[in-house]
Amino acid sequence: MSWPQREQRFQKKFDAGRQYIHSLFTGLELPQEIDQRAVFVFASDKVHQTVGGGRVVHVREVLQDIFAELESKSPFKNTIPEHLAILR
Repeated sequence: MSWPQREQRFQKKFDAGRQYIHSLFTGLELPQEIDQRAVFVFASDKVHQTVGGGRVVHVREVLQDIFAELESKSPFKNTIPEHLAILR
């Protein structure tokens, strides 16, 4: 998909997200400005840093954040529970 097509597609998704996110999470205190991310497997954030109003992020960065969070909370370092199959 070309970047202009991605721009339109993600703009539509991010607009819907901004419209409905506060009603979906009623009772929780959410920040006024939500950090919206477009996660790609095959894309570089060097050329295109944003798309559709959201930040371009490589899936590697997302997984690194998840693993760092799990590691900081786990009494057994580098252990991922069996029920989290996608992370294993």
